[in-house]
Amino acid sequence: MQIWKIIFLFLINFSIARCQSCSNFANFYSDHYGGIFGQVEIPRVPFQSYSFFEVELSVAARLPSNNDWKIVILNTNVYDDLMNGRNIILKFVPLITNPLPIVTGVFLNGNRLCSSSPARGSYVSTIKMSHTYTISNIPQNAQTNSRPVPNQSYYHQNQETTRRIIYAQPTTRATQPPIPAKPRQTTQVYIDNKLGTISSAQTFVCGVRRNQLGAVSFVVAKKSDFPWLAAFYYRQNGFICGGTIVSTKVIVTAAHCVQDKQDFELKSAEDSTFYLGKYKLNDLNEKDYISSGVRQFVVHPKWNPFEERYSADLAIALLYRTIKFTNDIIPLCIPPQKNNHQDIVHKAGLVAGWGLTSQGTISDYPMFVSLPVVADVDCLRSDDAFTKITSSSTFCVGDGSGRSPCNGDSGGAFAVKNDADSKYYFRGIVSSGLRRSEDGYACDNNKYAVFTDVAQYTDWINSYTTSYG
Repeated sequence: MQIWKIIFLFLINFSIARCQSCSNFANFYSDHYGGIFGQVEIPRVPFQSYSFFEVELSVAARLPSNNDWKIVILNTNVYDDLMNGRNIILKFVPLITNPLPIVTGVFLNGNRLCSSSPARGSYVSTIKMSHTYTISNIPQNAQTNSRPVPNQSYYHQNQETTRRIIYAQPTTRATQPPIPAKPRQTTQVYIDNKLGTISSAQTFVCGVRRNQLGAVSFVVAKKSDFPWLAAFYYRQNGFICGGTIVSTKVIVTAAHCVQDKQDFELKSAEDSTFYLGKYKLNDLNEKDYISSGVRQFVVHPKWNPFEERYSADLAIALLYRTIKFTNDIIPLCIPPQKNNHQDIVHKAGLVAGWGLTSQGTISDYPMFVSLPVVADVDCLRSDDAFTKITSSSTFCVGDGSGRSPCNGDSGGAFAVKNDADSKYYFRGIVSSGLRRSEDGYACDNNKYAVFTDVAQYTDWINSYTTSYG
């Protein structure tokens, strides 16, 4: 009997040793632009005609079933690395980073290489990503148990036809606390899948700022000063633009932000992420913000990137994730439809973003400024160049004090306070401006900035907020 116990314990220890913790295979890293990516390293993958890689993630959040995650092989020469027994590295960009997913399984050709405990929370989603690499016409002497002759020529294909299987299911680990009795009513809300309560007196409505406006010069904003502000990240470039939350599924940004600068092709939605409630741009440990991937970009049909005149410079980003509004994440009110901007001439509005500072670097924290709308005739007289970049659907903002939005602020909002209800309304989008003559790249802060007049596109924006939420 004693020998069977020894054999049993040996088998258990052997199986545990073979199935290691996934922390030995996977980790998350930050790129130079503050973006986050996951990396999985698989040692000594056998050289064979078919390699099927799978990575399983678990995250304490509810994800839509049609969410599309992508995983790719990072090796520059997969064929040579397989042939020489080098490690294969897989890379993926999580569409949610707060909380970060947990890698719970890595599989090679159906065999589990590691195992880790799943996330815990009131709602847990499991994401399975796969990637296939095939090599055709391998001679019989070049199979799994032997490496091929290096000079042999084989046909190989790196198939990025990744099949994502995503599903979410409630867990029994967390129970919902009882709703307190009247007279103090509370509303149950889920913020990052941690069940909490907010007073009904704090019902989230559009255009409300929690903090009172302090200084009006271009200074660092306080956290939650601009709860409608979103940060737009693109995988190849990191942070590129701002955006404005207008509903639980829709963010509005500038059309030129979602198009490639070289060929004007629409940027890949699956490589795009919006961060909401973000304050310090490159702080991975920051709390109270969420991120969402993009289901689709929709550019206004009248936008023409080949024209120098920026008319209809706005685009819709339809999010995968449904936004849960908090003190740090609140939509900006959409104004009534108007045919022109004459009602806001000489009226001041707020502009915020992480654009270039006076030192020529992207700001770590959002900066803000209060600037007035100027009459069209004053804008055009200030510099002949404005006749080429303005239109009937734009307006100019500035006061000649050297305070102006700059590169990186594009897509952000010009928010105007309505005295009747004390709410802020989405009246403009940072679109363009004049460049400094000395370097030809950065904006000229002594010149006016050009904004897209949102009120002329209200019906178009509302058509998406009504359809998608």
